[in-house]
Amino acid sequence: MKSAVVGVGYLGRFHAQKHQQLTQSKFKNQIEFAGVFDVDPAQAKKVADELGVPVFKTFQEVLNQVQIVTLATTTASHFELSQSLLQNKIHSLIEKPLAMEWAQGEELVNLAKKNKVTLMVGHSERFSFAFENYQKKINRPQSLQFYRHAPFLNRGLDVDVVLDLSVHDIDLLLSLYPHQPIELLSCVGGKVKTSKWDWVQAFLKVKDGPQVLISTSRVSAQMQRELWAYENQMHKRIHFQTGLQEVIRKDNSEILKEDFGRRDHLLAETENFFDAVLGASAARITGENAVQALQWVAKIRNALEG
Repeated sequence: MKSAVVGVGYLGRFHAQKHQQLTQSKFKNQIEFAGVFDVDPAQAKKVADELGVPVFKTFQEVLNQVQIVTLATTTASHFELSQSLLQNKIHSLIEKPLAMEWAQGEELVNLAKKNKVTLMVGHSERFSFAFENYQKKINRPQSLQFYRHAPFLNRGLDVDVVLDLSVHDIDLLLSLYPHQPIELLSCVGGKVKTSKWDWVQAFLKVKDGPQVLISTSRVSAQMQRELWAYENQMHKRIHFQTGLQEVIRKDNSEILKEDFGRRDHLLAETENFFDAVLGASAARITGENAVQALQWVAKIRNALEG
C-alpha cells in the first residue's frame, strides 16, 4: 500500500516525518511512503527534498495513486478534501478538528462506513503516557481542571480557540466519561487579538461525576498544558508537555512525582492509524469521537454568543 501526506506546512511536515520513519521501520514491507502534496509547490518541494520523497503535482494524483493519507491542511479545507479521499476509498487520518461543523463530520463518518475505509482523527493528546496512566487509574475525582494556554502565534487563526485548542480537552474529557451525560453549566470568553474567541473558560458537570473546568487561551503569557484532578485526600497534576505527574496531598505534607517521559504523540498516532488500516488494531480516535467533540464545540460557542 502507498501513503502520502497532504498539506505539509508547520504541522504537516512533522506528519510527513512520521510516515517516513514508520515506512522505513515497522511497516517497511507493508506501506510505501509515496510522497507529499501541498498547494504551495515550494513548500512541498522543501519537505520532499528534506525527506527524499517525490512531490505530487496535483491532489488528483494523490487520489489516483495512494491508498493511505494523512490530511494536515487548514481546518476550512478538511471537509471537501476528506470527502474526496473517502469517496476514492482512501484510508484517512485527518488532523484535528475533523471539520468546521459537527454535521460535516457526521457526513464524513457515514462516507467512511459506506466505503469501508478507516477514518481516524488527530486528537494526539490521547497518546500521552501520563494521561494513559491517569485514565487507567481514575478514582472518582470531585473536580477536573484542564488548562491549555499558549502565547499568541500568527497561525491557526482561521478558527477560534474553541475549535483550535479547547477541542483537545473536550476529547480527553469525553474519553474519560464516554457513557455518562455531561452538562454545560456556563462559559465565558474574550476576543483580544482577533475577531474570534481567543480565550474561553467552560464549566461543565459530569452526571454522578466531577465538576469540570476547561480553560483555554491563545493569548497567554506562557505555555501551560495541564490536567488537575482533585480527589478526597490529594490532587494529581499531569503535565502534558513533559509527561510528569505530581500527586500532592491536601495538607501539602507530601509530593510524589512520577515521570512517564515524553512520548512522540504524532508517531504513536500514525502507528496506530497504520495498524488500524492493516487490521492489526482498532483506531484509537474514531470519526464518531471527533463528531462528539465538535458537538461540544458548538454548544460552547452557542453559549458564548448567547
